[in-house]
Order: sequence, then structure tokens, then C-alpha cells
Amino acid sequence: MIKHIRVAQVFYWPKMTSDIKKFVYSCPVCQLTKHKRHAPFGILQPIPIPDKAFEVVTMDFITDLPESNGYNAIYVLICKLTKYAFFIPCTTKLSEKETAKIFFDNMVCHVGLPLQIISDRDTRWRNDFWKEVCEYMGSKRALTTAYHPQADGQTEVLNQTLEVALRAYIKFDRNNWSELLPKIDFAYNNTPHTATGYSPAHLLYGFKPNEPISYILDSNSQNISRPSLEDIMKPESKEFIEEFDGMRIAAKDTLRRAQAIFESNYNNSHYPISFEVGDQVMINAHSLKLPDVTEGKGVKTTRRFEGPFELIDKLSEITYRLRIPHEYDIHPVISIAHLEKYISPPEEFGNRNKLEPLRGKQKATQEYEVTKIVAERKVRKRNRWHMEYQCEWKDYGVTEEWIPEKNLRNAQEVLDEWKNRKQNSKGGMDGMNA
Repeated sequence: MIKHIRVAQVFYWPKMTSDIKKFVYSCPVCQLTKHKRHAPFGILQPIPIPDKAFEVVTMDFITDLPESNGYNAIYVLICKLTKYAFFIPCTTKLSEKETAKIFFDNMVCHVGLPLQIISDRDTRWRNDFWKEVCEYMGSKRALTTAYHPQADGQTEVLNQTLEVALRAYIKFDRNNWSELLPKIDFAYNNTPHTATGYSPAHLLYGFKPNEPISYILDSNSQNISRPSLEDIMKPESKEFIEEFDGMRIAAKDTLRRAQAIFESNYNNSHYPISFEVGDQVMINAHSLKLPDVTEGKGVKTTRRFEGPFELIDKLSEITYRLRIPHEYDIHPVISIAHLEKYISPPEEFGNRNKLEPLRGKQKATQEYEVTKIVAERKVRKRNRWHMEYQCEWKDYGVTEEWIPEKNLRNAQEVLDEWKNRKQNSKGGMDGMNA
């Protein structure tokens, strides 16, 4: 340890090595500016393999596409078990209600209602409307952690496959991609998937749909012999069902083996660690792409981390909610991959030099604490409905100011308490009316 050697050349005191390490490792400036040499934090938390087709679906948008027949985005839906996918042309101006209609018309009406919907934190399915739709349909939302696309890996990989296919066949003026989607969709769903060994259409329908080449070559040998209506009670129909079930069981076993191998490889290159509520942590300003750090000239000279911030909730072993001032404009639920433990300087070393926070209003934001919500209202802004709340503040009492819900994310416990109280009150009134 170079610093220890330099100090030891001039000074000596008992337990000198321990004191020097404590002083160096708790340096506020060093913790925010230096690279970390350990393996990435967090072990993999795999999503269980579902039992039925379209029991669990994932979805995402591919945006920033050139306009094609009035569309500039693609809505991607994929089954977790069969890998069957829907590629739906749309626009980035879709509201949450329009997105729900596309989801219902293009998927639910064809393959039924999923039990779980996995998506990122896009505003189209992050707000109260989608929550109500899912609860009404009996489905469960599962939003991925911000800046952690591994949580929805299969959709991210499929998006890359779709983008490669579009690059290969799109015209020079790039305005025909919406016309290519049905053909690419058909080709993808009839191609054996590397994870299962079967084509998605084969796993979903039990047979391989005919292609143009099917009328040239005898490819029917690859299909399962499907029983006719008059044979529905014959032993052949039982064999067909058993063969179809066996095919899906084999696909599930293959997915489990692939998932176990991937999980083992992932965990071998990651450091198992967890934080607890009340810990002080720093966020990686570069991996989270904070504008103050990752934009403009001199990026290499900017700090690596920002903080410290208090950890206020542990959602899982790899997902945490932080108390982050809303001026940072990032979601407070962050993956452990973007966090680093902060070591507070011991008081025995006195005042230490510190870097100013990236957001100048951080100190002012931390001085006000919400103790209770007393009222709510729904307001319409930019053609969308938003919730606002009137709050009681510590040392200030109730004010007339209405606070948007997004600005109360550091008071999540108070907000949840208010919503639960309203829900229970509503349930009690419904019981009385009944």
C-alpha cells in the first residue's frame, strides 16, 4: 500500500496500518471519482419458466424508426415459453389507452389473457390506467428495473434480431419497413429457436405452417399428424395430445437447462453482495447516463459516482429504492449493478473535503419531509390525467400546494399508506352498499 509506505517513512503510531486504510477508504472525494476494480455486483434472478403458452408475455417498443405508412415504431410482444412473437406497427404518440387496445386486439383476442406481463418502465404501461386494466383482467404487471435491461432479456434479444432483419430487406429510402413486418413475423415464428430447438409456431399450434417451399418439397414429414373432427374420440387423438404435450415439456426442459447454464455463467462473473435499509450508497453516474456527466466535452474527467443516498427499501436481493431528490429526474428503484457502498468518514478524522452534488437543489430538497397526505385530485395535463396530492410537512404543517405524484417518490411509504387507506375505505363502503 503506497500511501502507508509514504506515511511510515516519516511517522509511526500503534495500529497505523488500520487507521490509514480507514482514512483512505472513507475519503468522500476518492469514493466519487475512482474506478471500482471488483466484479459487477448482483447475482442473476431468473424468471420461472411458465407451464402454458402465453401465460407469461414480455413486451417492448422499438422506436426512432423512419416513418412508414404513418408508423414510426414497432410494438413487440413475445411468449416466454414458446417464444412466439407479434410485431405490430404503431406510433410513439400512442397513449396508454391506445396501447391497451392494441394489446387486447392483437394478442388477447388470439391467444387469450396472460397471467403475467413483463415490461420496462415506459409511461404507456407504468401508470394507473395499465394497473387498472391488469387488475380488471386478472393479470399481474412486472415492470423491469430502470437501466437494467437484463430483466427483460428475451425481448431485448428479439428486438436486435428484428432490427437486423429490417436492415437486410429495407429499401434505400427506408419507408417500407411496416410492409415487411408480417413477412418477418412469419419467418421468425417458423424458424427453430435456439433456446427450445422448436419453431415458436410449432410449439404454439402443434404443426409447422406451410411455406411456399412446402409445395415444392415434401416438408410434411416435419409436422405432427393432426386428428380430424371424426377422429376426435379415437386413440390417435390421444397420441396426438400426448405427443404435443411431450414436445412442450421437452421445450420447457431445454429452457430450464439453458437458464441454469446462463445463470451459472452470469453468477461466476458477478460479486454476490446485498445492501440493507438505511445503508448509504452511491449511484454510478456513467452507467445511469446522467446528463451532467455523460454529455458534452471532457467526459473522461467527470466523476464516476454521485451520492451518497439513503437506501429506503429493499425490493429484492438486486433491486433497491433510494431516497433521490426529484431534481435528478431518474427512477428511484435501481439495480444493484449501478450501486456502490458508501463508507461514511469516521468523526475522529474531522471534516473531510467533499464534492458538490451534481444537482444544486439537493440540500434544499432534503430539508422537507412529508409526514401525511391529506387530499388528492386528478388533473389533466398534455392530454393525460395525473394525480396530485396535498401534504402535511414536518415542522410546516399542511400547505395549499398540490404536489405531483412523481415528486413524492421519496415518500413512497406515506403514499402507499394513503392509497391503502382509500382502498380499504372504498371496500368498506362497497360492503355497506351490498
